[in-house]
Amino acid sequence: MGCEACQDCDSSNVTLPTGQVGEKGDTGATGPAGPPGQAGTPGVPGTGGFIILHNDLAQSTTTSNTLALFTPSKSYTLPAGTLSIDGSKLELLAVLSLTSSDSEVTQNIEYQINIGGTSVSGILAINPYKYKEVYTSGDILHMKVRLDISRVSRTKIFITSDNYITDLNGAPIEHNHFTYNAMGVADLDNNDLIFDVRGKEDSSGDTLKCDQLNINHYII
Repeated sequence: MGCEACQDCDSSNVTLPTGQVGEKGDTGATGPAGPPGQAGTPGVPGTGGFIILHNDLAQSTTTSNTLALFTPSKSYTLPAGTLSIDGSKLELLAVLSLTSSDSEVTQNIEYQINIGGTSVSGILAINPYKYKEVYTSGDILHMKVRLDISRVSRTKIFITSDNYITDLNGAPIEHNHFTYNAMGVADLDNNDLIFDVRGKEDSSGDTLKCDQLNINHYII
């Protein structure tokens, strides 16, 4: 039949056949990671707790008859800015011991805590803490010194010191308390502060030991 007879050449009336749906393609490769997100807001500092800055439990010794560092040394360097607020506080604890090898010998035991090169234990001046006693061979003495150190200003600290001596069974022999109101230090915001323990004993054959140096920072 010719076009003259059909008279139906409008393409809108033409229906094309539909093919089958193709299979699902493979998943594409993972894209590159995005840039890191921004850091979160810092948390609020805690209060009322403390941080252990240093706790050296390795036994150190000295047989020196002049004040000297223990071997290995019992020392700690406090980083600048740690005591950043007036009223912030450190607690220092040093534990020492001595076993006598002599019989009925009078000994002079001396030890000191230095802060920034200044002796602050004992009389809280240049002199160390001194103890004299008659020993029987095998006697053991335990000594403990505790310092509470508070920042008064960038260049001044307030210190109290307690010294305890007990025998082998823990019976108290002696206790002394000292206060040092105004010890000058280098600017705490910009300078490190060095702590060390020194000791001496004047009897041949005996050894003075430093069993612990512990320093805690109290948070206010």
